[in-house]
Amino acid sequence: MKVALITSNWNFLPPVKTALELTHEVKHYIPSNVTALNYANMINLMNWADVAFFDFAQSPLVEMSHLAVKPCKIVVRVLGIEVFHTVKMINWSNVDHVICISEHQKERLFEQVPQLTTDTAMPPIAVVPLGVNIDAFTMPEEKEFNYNICQVGNMLPHKRHYETIQLFAELIDHSPPFHSWHLHIHHATPGSWRQEQQKEYTIFCNDLVTALDIDDRVTFYPYDTQWQHGGGTEFFADKDIIISNSMMEGYHKTPLEGMACGLYPVVNCWRGSDTIYPPQFIFELFSQAIEKLKWWAHLGDVAKQSYAQAHRNFVVKNHNEQVHALRIRDILEEVASPSIPTISTKFPEEVTEVIDFGR
Repeated sequence: MKVALITSNWNFLPPVKTALELTHEVKHYIPSNVTALNYANMINLMNWADVAFFDFAQSPLVEMSHLAVKPCKIVVRVLGIEVFHTVKMINWSNVDHVICISEHQKERLFEQVPQLTTDTAMPPIAVVPLGVNIDAFTMPEEKEFNYNICQVGNMLPHKRHYETIQLFAELIDHSPPFHSWHLHIHHATPGSWRQEQQKEYTIFCNDLVTALDIDDRVTFYPYDTQWQHGGGTEFFADKDIIISNSMMEGYHKTPLEGMACGLYPVVNCWRGSDTIYPPQFIFELFSQAIEKLKWWAHLGDVAKQSYAQAHRNFVVKNHNEQVHALRIRDILEEVASPSIPTISTKFPEEVTEVIDFGR
């Protein structure tokens, strides 16, 4: 089987590429923007492929789904906030299979595109979680517990870092002095994505920290290009707790990465959170979140170590990205012809010219 991987955001595709390369021929393309050059490259690549896998239900899938002649089979994975924006622009009758990363993400897709549930010509839909690289995100043999709380995510309003800072200030007021809490906020994406909005939101969050007079208790971290290659594990090593305080998530991978490193998760009740995280980790009100944080603080180190291992075990059992990547490979094989030969090959990371991929 010849597989084309196409996306404008490469963050979540490496495990899928690795799983496919075990048995199939794989080439990928990352369009920098919508241009005739990118159109030509993508069409050439799709002409070469038996099936094209698009990550995110947005451009360039929007454009490729409207081709008069579809060059190959198309599979798309719906990941995040695009479910509110671009899914209505896609010609779904030209899509052969849809993958959602959670049940509630599938529900949202149905709400935005009702014909997916009523039109028999629409593609089948599977739910396959993203998962976590459990080999890259590991727990120290003897984990440190230092009243360190972290939140990892885009510096955008729907992640609610601002509200987390307010929650943190309230936690300090309700804690004894020897609980030397510190909040660590880590950017999760390159600044080029929604750059101006991320800059503005970061300024607002810094202003709040100053207004609350907790500058010495809050630290901001820039995006780490090595996050998936040891950077994340290094960051989590001395952290106790990870907060997911978002308004909306399709899956929210970073708290699970933190759990794989032994962190205790405290998760806002965004839609679908209860289908991914056990109920004891979820809060509805700030007061509930603070009680969970104080409960953790009062545990002894032996109990914390035991819980930390249990958190990792939960991720290893339920959210191993290698397992989920193999499920995606199965879906692509089902979509493509079952008689296609399997050959493993590699392809350059970047393309800067029109390429003839052959047939």
